[in-house]
Amino acid sequence: MIREANEEDISKIIDVETSSDYKFRKYKKIDEKVRKWWFKEIKNNLKKGWKYFILIEKNKYLAYTAIELKTRVGDIGYLAVIKKYQGKGLGKKLMKHLEKYARKNNIKMLKLEVDNKNISAIVLYSKLNYIVHKIKRNHKLVMEKKVT
Repeated sequence: MIREANEEDISKIIDVETSSDYKFRKYKKIDEKVRKWWFKEIKNNLKKGWKYFILIEKNKYLAYTAIELKTRVGDIGYLAVIKKYQGKGLGKKLMKHLEKYARKNNIKMLKLEVDNKNISAIVLYSKLNYIVHKIKRNHKLVMEKKVT
């Protein structure tokens, strides 16, 4: 099941993030300071109107994503799947959910940034027809997809 997250879900979202084994975020060690930073970041994003979606199976939070909606553009800010559930199509399910949500909300373009070393994410986005729009100096690829 995928549902929109709220402030009560923040700790579980952080658990997913810290269990994803993602190596491209700016922190190197997950400690209480990082968890507090994430809590504040997500809470502020929710207040700014970001939408977070969580994927739950058998009462377990397995994955999440977040999108910031702008005029006809949705910026996908995060996508994380718990390490032991990666490669099972959960990221794809969340991305498809975002596309459906975008269409319902008159969003015409989805954009995201991905580290050029994050091959598994690049492959996922490419399979979903996201194309590289530009390469930034920080080695991030900006990928986008028109939503029809």
